[in-house]
Amino acid sequence: MQGNTEQKHSTLMLFFPMLFVCVMFEIFRLPEVLDPYRPDLLSLLLIFFVVYDPRRIHMEMAWLSGLIVDLLSGSPLGLNALSLALQVYLIASQFRRFGIFARWQQVIVVGLVNFLGQVFGFWVGHIIGQTAYEANFVGHTLTTALLWVPMALLCAMLCRSFAVAPRKDEQDD
Repeated sequence: MQGNTEQKHSTLMLFFPMLFVCVMFEIFRLPEVLDPYRPDLLSLLLIFFVVYDPRRIHMEMAWLSGLIVDLLSGSPLGLNALSLALQVYLIASQFRRFGIFARWQQVIVVGLVNFLGQVFGFWVGHIIGQTAYEANFVGHTLTTALLWVPMALLCAMLCRSFAVAPRKDEQDD
C-alpha cells in the first residue's frame, strides 16, 4: 500500500510542450521595432531545465533544440545549436550551484551567459559569411536576462502543478 505518496511525472512530459511553444516564439516574426529586443525564450527554458533536472535535459537536448530552430528559421545549420549548447554547457559546468543563487545573481549570470552565446554565434556566423556587422546584442541580452525571473517562476509553477519531479537514480536514495 502506498499511503499519501503522490505519483511524480517525468520532466520530459512538461519539457517537450514548452519546447514547442518556445520554438514557435523563436520563429515568429516581430515588428522591426521589437526585433532587436526579442528574448531568447528557448535558452531560458533550457537553462531552467538543465538546473532543475540535469540528468534528463543536458547539452544534447540543447543541441537538438538549436538544430530544430536552425531548420525552421533557415539559418546556417548548427549556428543556433552551437550557441544553445554553449550556454547550457556554461551553466551546467561552471555554475553548479546556480539554483541556490539569489534571483538577482541568476539574472546577471543568465545575461552574461546569453551574451557570450550570442557573441559566439555572431563570431561563427561571421566566419562562415552569414552575418552583418551591425549586430546589436545588448537589447536582446537585457530582455532575455530580465525575463529569466518570470520564466523560472512559470516553469517552477508548472512543475509543481503537473507533479513533475527530477529523475533520481537508485544511488541517490
